Amino acid sequence: MSTIQERIDRGERVMAHCQSPTCYSPSRELDLEALKAKLGPDHGAMHDSLVPLLKCSVCGSKNVGITIHVDQRPTGDLTSPFKR
Repeated sequence: MSTIQERIDRGERVMAHCQSPTCYSPSRELDLEALKAKLGPDHGAMHDSLVPLLKCSVCGSKNVGITIHVDQRPTGDLTSPFKR
C-alpha cells in the first residue's frame, strides 16, 4: 500500500477525473501536500483510500476516478553498455 508521503517522496502525481457521462470536466492534479496536511502523511494514497473523499468540482458527482503518474525518468548510470 502506498501512503501520501510515499507518493510525494517518489515524485508521483495523482490525477482525479470525473467519470460522469454528462460531465466533461478536465482531469485535475491532486495537491498531495495539502492532502498530507489534512489527512496525515500515513493516509493511504490508493484508489480505495482517496476516491471516497473526492467529488467533481464541476458537476458534484461522486463518480470520480484517479490515475497515478509515476516519474519514469531514468536514474543511475545512463552510459550505453554498447558504447565502445
